[in-house]
Amino acid sequence: MTTTIVVGGGSAGACVAARLVEAGDDVILLEAGPDYGAYEDGNWPNDLLDVAQLSVESHSWDFISASSTGFPNCQLERGKVIGGCSSHNGCTIVWSHHLDYDAWFASGHTQWSTEALLPFLRKATEQVSTWIPSYDEVTPFHQIAIDSMPAAGYPYLPNLMDMDIDHGICINPVNIKDRVRWNTAFAYLDPSPTRNPWNTAHTPGGSSSGSAVAVATCSSTSAWSRAAMSTGRACARDNSASSREALEISPISRS
Repeated sequence: MTTTIVVGGGSAGACVAARLVEAGDDVILLEAGPDYGAYEDGNWPNDLLDVAQLSVESHSWDFISASSTGFPNCQLERGKVIGGCSSHNGCTIVWSHHLDYDAWFASGHTQWSTEALLPFLRKATEQVSTWIPSYDEVTPFHQIAIDSMPAAGYPYLPNLMDMDIDHGICINPVNIKDRVRWNTAFAYLDPSPTRNPWNTAHTPGGSSSGSAVAVATCSSTSAWSRAAMSTGRACARDNSASSREALEISPISRS
């Protein structure tokens, strides 16, 4: 059996570790920030769970932009915690336009076409409990934005995951579950009947909160024993040939 070390238990690392375990590997997952255990343990700080808060300072790598143009010395908020930035960000899940993926395919990356990636995009979107709030679930401000933007040339779009749309306004898909920011640690590392369990321990090391480095190990034969230790957006999209970008309007909350 292969033993794989995954360095970094952030948004991608948690997913990679879980997928390797599903494939039968023994996995050691290293994360420099704190691991607060499974969601059901109840040990997670409220600011990381509350979708109304963007807690980008309490668990930060304190990276500073070295750019010589634009906004030099700008703080780059990267999450130093299990789940990475998915544990403190705006809970927005958006697929890219198909032209991006098709361009990768055209450049020779034959396994990165839209058609090839769609099953994985769907699987990841489902794994993090993505859903789209209804018009009645957004705030009055959002409703005004949605109602008024078509007059400015941005038609209402029912689903931002539509990979063929060029421009419009819609309600962002979000990874929020019962008003909780559903990060990749919850989605991929927490136990479930369809996922192999993890064992976690801690080894000495620094983190932004002064806690130890979290080390998670898992194999197909291990027993579960985990050590305790967006806001969404209403979004205007422009996918014109000259520029494709998402313009975030303001927060959404679910009742």
